[in-house]
Amino acid sequence: MHRYVSREISTGARILCRKSWTAYASSLAIPALLLLASIPLCQRDAKSGLVLALAAGTYLIFKYAELRSIFLYTDKQGIWEYRGILPWAKGVRGLRWEDLHEAVYQTTLTGWLFNSHDLTIEHRFKQEGGLFLTSMNDGEKAVATINARLGKRG
Repeated sequence: MHRYVSREISTGARILCRKSWTAYASSLAIPALLLLASIPLCQRDAKSGLVLALAAGTYLIFKYAELRSIFLYTDKQGIWEYRGILPWAKGVRGLRWEDLHEAVYQTTLTGWLFNSHDLTIEHRFKQEGGLFLTSMNDGEKAVATINARLGKRG
């Protein structure tokens, strides 16, 4: 469960990175295939095909909007992740600069090929208090920016 510190993005915020296209491709592939599968089903059984198309289309739009809402940003207070589209599930969570230990990214073949990295932003005192974001575009640049602000090499 996420604990949000705010529901609003602060003024003067600088967006560091957003979800990569690989996150969209992996999350939207199955709903897109179900939507395509509903076309021949509509020809055989109109009601079932329509229900499948409506469910898959709704999920596809929701998942796209949800992924689009996720980004990492900095401001004077710290480093923050914003996510969510539904009023009860959206918000900002993150770390203040004084509580931040370091930021790292996973170096993998797919990360290198597609510029899509998993980021870990560690809390100085609590192991579970950090941020972990998957499939972030330009994640290595975000890590370098964060660590440069902390005075560390990224």
